[in-house]
Amino acid sequence: MHSKIELKDDVTFNTQVELNNDATNIELDLGENTITFDNVNAFMLKKGTLTVKNGKLVNVSASTHFIFTFDANASYARNATLNLTDVEIDATDNERPVYFKSNANAQHSQHTLNLTDVTLNATANSDNRMIYSDGANHATVNIYSGNYTGTCKYLSYNESANVYGGTFTDKNVKNYVADGYKVVTNDNNGRYSVVEDTVVNVTDDLEAVYADGNETYTYRFFAVIADYELYAKAGFKVTAIVSGEEYEWNIELNEVYETVNVNDTDYDAEGYILTGAIGEVPTDDVKFTVVPYVVDFEGNEIEL
Repeated sequence: MHSKIELKDDVTFNTQVELNNDATNIELDLGENTITFDNVNAFMLKKGTLTVKNGKLVNVSASTHFIFTFDANASYARNATLNLTDVEIDATDNERPVYFKSNANAQHSQHTLNLTDVTLNATANSDNRMIYSDGANHATVNIYSGNYTGTCKYLSYNESANVYGGTFTDKNVKNYVADGYKVVTNDNNGRYSVVEDTVVNVTDDLEAVYADGNETYTYRFFAVIADYELYAKAGFKVTAIVSGEEYEWNIELNEVYETVNVNDTDYDAEGYILTGAIGEVPTDDVKFTVVPYVVDFEGNEIEL
């Protein structure tokens, strides 16, 4: 049973809604409006699916009231799913915007929380808990994208917590990243981003192009060498025609690498990696001719 509700204006909410049927499937489209929750445990989730999207939720209730509560029971199955998409949650006046009730005997309860493009600000309480549980539970939390201000530590109370993306104020998000993902630091704002841990296998003639932050582009070149100890140095001879003018570069290298991380991408190879770059290129469609070379200890230059 699928029901769709679309909000037409901002509202204040002071009545509890309970989901307690496996067949229930409610989609709440906020329509870019705001629901303010005033002293109410707004959504009690026992069974079924609730999707909330496209708007803002504000909790001005006392600390004992929550926007979303996942119920737990030792005698009855609890398996609700909550999907939050493109939602801003302001819980700066409340301790627990999302709350998992715990019951050690509720082994057959299995809730799921999915967060996509969510902005969650939880800074009212002493430990800034975004998602709270009062003990171990059997829930799964999946975070796909969004911005999260608050602590991640209560994610450990869940049976499974998987972070696939998003930015966080808590560096401990590193403990919950999904397989194939990693945490990188945003140096400009002190936040931590979860990104895909991409590994590229380097082969000869590999080239990577990425924006360098100055409305220009960096072109990075790669080559592979097996016996680097036989050579004194290496490099790339690069030519290109830009706007009818021919340009030449000789990029001399004194080091080789087993792995390289550039622009949040890991590069690996069966051998050793040579890499050099040309920056501040005005466009990302320049055709470079690249010839890697090595120089032996007698001064002989050898093209690879």
